[in-house]
Amino acid sequence: MNIRSVLCTLGLAVAATSVAPAVAQDVPFVFGWKPGLKVRVDHQFSSEDRGKSKRSSVKYILSVDEAGENLAVKFLNPTIGGARLAPNAGVQAFQEQIGAVAFPELRVRKSGEYLGLFEPGAQTIRVLTLLQKVVAEKVPGPAQIGVNNSLLMFASPQFLAAKAEDLWNPIVGFWSDVTLAVGQTHEFETDVPVPLVPGVTVRQRGHITLVETHTCLRGGVERMCAGIQMHAETDPDDAVRAIKEAMDRTNSTRSPRPLIDRLTAVSEMVLVTEPDGLFPHEYSLRREMQVSMTVNGKADESRRIDTHEVRYTY
Repeated sequence: MNIRSVLCTLGLAVAATSVAPAVAQDVPFVFGWKPGLKVRVDHQFSSEDRGKSKRSSVKYILSVDEAGENLAVKFLNPTIGGARLAPNAGVQAFQEQIGAVAFPELRVRKSGEYLGLFEPGAQTIRVLTLLQKVVAEKVPGPAQIGVNNSLLMFASPQFLAAKAEDLWNPIVGFWSDVTLAVGQTHEFETDVPVPLVPGVTVRQRGHITLVETHTCLRGGVERMCAGIQMHAETDPDDAVRAIKEAMDRTNSTRSPRPLIDRLTAVSEMVLVTEPDGLFPHEYSLRREMQVSMTVNGKADESRRIDTHEVRYTY
């Protein structure tokens, strides 16, 4: 499969030519996960918003089982915030609930393509029950009705399936059955969905580069790893259009709404993986968003940076 086919598979339309050195090493990427595979995952997350920062972490076991003609991918034993929380039985129960929400069971083909959630209806019930419990504890009585109505969107099978796809595709699904050349850059332009608002999309432009190949270790054995970089930027003019459309669809009141003057979003991704098998070793993502708006006649600006650092141990 060539890069044009890959990007089309991702919903991306190639808009510019690729640039490569005169001689480039072609590297085929082939999915090779088998039932019984277990991977320890350490995910560190940080965010900075309006001068305030916070950090969190989660550790879990990524497990693969047979599921008929497909594979079941599960995220087991999530530990949120570190081992120091484990002795508290209440916290352990909460972690199990959060795990059911944030790490749903997936189905993927034996060739690596994402299929969807396992039992999406049951997953929706679990998520909605947990969110409603949080609302009951944190939100005053009269306000609960409106908040609970909005939760239906977060617990919908469509939203959960998209979230699950985000867990799988960047590290595996995007790269299955692909051949890339070392040093080659592929530019793309695409319309991507706006979360929570069905039918609304925003234009993105970016590029993908296979930077290098090098030796890495898995299970004490030397393997060949590849480093992939992806850069994507949201078209700021189209982002303003998309946000306005989203607000028009979701706002049911006549109250004044903020006027979005400008929005920019930039994502930088780095993946280190084994082309032979698509076993990830490291994954990082940095997203920066800046918004300029007018609220009640006053100008306001905000800037948010989210970073993810993920390590995989076999």
